[in-house]
Amino acid sequence: MVFSSVDSFMEPRFNVLCSIFYSLIRVRGKKNAGMYFSHDLPLFFPLSTAIQHTSSRSVPWKTRCVLLYWLSVVLLNPYQFDESTLPVLTSLPSAVHPWVLHDDPLGEMGAYFLAVLFSRRFFPESLLPHTFQTLVDDALVSLRSYDEQPLLPLLRMLAHFAKLAPTPRFLATLPAITPLAQESPRSARATDLLMKLLYRCARHCLRLVYQTAGIDPLWAFRLFSQ
Repeated sequence: MVFSSVDSFMEPRFNVLCSIFYSLIRVRGKKNAGMYFSHDLPLFFPLSTAIQHTSSRSVPWKTRCVLLYWLSVVLLNPYQFDESTLPVLTSLPSAVHPWVLHDDPLGEMGAYFLAVLFSRRFFPESLLPHTFQTLVDDALVSLRSYDEQPLLPLLRMLAHFAKLAPTPRFLATLPAITPLAQESPRSARATDLLMKLLYRCARHCLRLVYQTAGIDPLWAFRLFSQ
């Protein structure tokens, strides 16, 4: 996909391309579809700007999904981003947050994008506790009002973040996540996602215990797998 400006994202032909690429993502899966998207660092600013612009415009949801996925592919680039990207990085969660309040394909992709963004080392770790606290508080208010719509994307995001993030970065968000463990979801989907999150929390805590005791977690895993 080639574009020359942010307005290129609003063209009808671009929306048609995004519809095709969204089908590719659904068929191939998020893990394998990344090979069809460029992950060049110069794409960061136009993609970020497009996501922020589409949040205030009438844009097909498939286009938003593809933009979120494409930017997540760029963020997974092994090269570090410099300080010039920090203002944009820190503004992206607020732009994506409204899309993550609903249990639909856009909410699912938004949750995946936020998990990738928060897990990267170049996103300021000092912002994570407050950001996670805001997300969790919004979900708890809805849950106590018998509305699980915002809870499901949040649990998806947290479970994937727990899978991607290094242990110190994940543990920095643990106090904000803890209130979720005290709730009792009503749907089987929410219960499954919460159990997956708690399982990954336990893995991080166990890894920390091993490292504190001077034990290689990989060695311990091989020992107990025999």
